[in-house]
Amino acid sequence: MKVLHVIHGYPMRYNAGSEVYTQTLCHALAEHHEVHVFTREENPFAPDFAMRLERDREDPRITLHVVNNPRNRDRYLEPGIDRRFAETLDRLRPDVVHVVHLNHLSTSLPAAAAARSIPVVYTLHDYWLMCPRGQFVQTFPEDPEDLWAACDGQQDRKCAERCYARYFGGDPQERDADVAYWTGWVARRMRQVRQTAEYVDLFVAPRGTCLNGIELTSGSRRANWSVSTTVSTCHGWGVGAARRESRSPSAISARTFRPRASTT
Repeated sequence: MKVLHVIHGYPMRYNAGSEVYTQTLCHALAEHHEVHVFTREENPFAPDFAMRLERDREDPRITLHVVNNPRNRDRYLEPGIDRRFAETLDRLRPDVVHVVHLNHLSTSLPAAAAARSIPVVYTLHDYWLMCPRGQFVQTFPEDPEDLWAACDGQQDRKCAERCYARYFGGDPQERDADVAYWTGWVARRMRQVRQTAEYVDLFVAPRGTCLNGIELTSGSRRANWSVSTTVSTCHGWGVGAARRESRSPSAISARTFRPRASTT
């Protein structure tokens, strides 16, 4: 089977959780399947949307299709990336597309796969589909003393005031206009995400994310859209135990929080 993974970054350029997860999965799948990855880089000295091919340094069986996106990483739609992804689909003709993350890429990529009758599987690693910032954590909470307050649910105006206020002009007389603009931006983004979800054949949620037939939830945090149990499943992370051996709490604490030697 020919599998095309979609992820906003891939080791060694990017080494956060979903990126490492994707590489681990690719290494396992390469034992029995042809594995490709559509991912990004941010090279300001190369043209926007330039494409190039690489091999995974740890497993040359895996081909990386790297698109350059140095200036438009915060858009939720990017026609230039859409074009490159469509070209990749037509060239590879994969049997399945596995979306791991669309941030810094384009939310319309699943639609391109569906238009070619290619099944789409989407693994949920965070709340990015439900929360424009991805974590349900507010940067400008109502109580300024409550730093990084947890958000109780996505609402367009609340997103504008509690998270996108960093982009306001700063003039108090223009605040209402700023709120209105970013409320509209969030509304358009969320509408696009809901459309994107319609092109996904199966959502996979690692442990810790709850899926039910009414809403996609985590604890009390709720999104204003639904994911049916017929297109969703809960599944473990699947990260090999060997990669966790050096990540025990005691090892991490000793490595990260070792007291600095006194200079006095």
